[in-house]
Amino acid sequence: MIAPDRCAAAGRIIELLGPVVRARLVTPMALGEIGFIGEERLIGEIVAIAADVVTLQVYESTVGIAAGAPLFACGQPLSAELGPGLLGGIFDGLQRPLPALAAIDGDVLRRGRHPPPLDRDRQWRFEPSLREGDAVAAGDVLGSVQETAAIAHRLLVPPGAAGRVVHIAGAGEYRVEDPIATLRADDGGETAMTLLSRWPARVPRPC
Repeated sequence: MIAPDRCAAAGRIIELLGPVVRARLVTPMALGEIGFIGEERLIGEIVAIAADVVTLQVYESTVGIAAGAPLFACGQPLSAELGPGLLGGIFDGLQRPLPALAAIDGDVLRRGRHPPPLDRDRQWRFEPSLREGDAVAAGDVLGSVQETAAIAHRLLVPPGAAGRVVHIAGAGEYRVEDPIATLRADDGGETAMTLLSRWPARVPRPC
């Protein structure tokens, strides 16, 4: 989940009809991009654009939100977090972890809450499968985490990426946001990888 407090003001609400919200932009946004509405940062997704006016489908109750409320943009599409810790989790439709929400609010969940889906503090044992200098392509296994007794979570080179491994972490304990590997493409561009990856919800995952 995108952290809404890292997003910048992008416009103002001009019209609401239940979960459908229209806003006038002061900075560009893209179709499918996530926007946060009002000071509570209610999450929505841009479903239409007409000049500088966008229409958002808001996935939380908009009761109490009025014209003039701010719209915040993060520049990212609605995405799922993938990585160790996903198995066994209990999430709502936006991948918000329900146990974490219950710990904050009790049995009655409040809107505008966006804790990260995967635990940022838990450490996982990573075992590399490659070495620095190895050539890799999309789908190659960089290493793995034994997530459960029966299931090894494999860290793959992401779709569209290829090149050589210029850095890979040694065997050890890592958090999901710790750097694990760096790939260098033929054009010199580098891709940093962690145990955590994000994938757009509207884009089919290659397999």
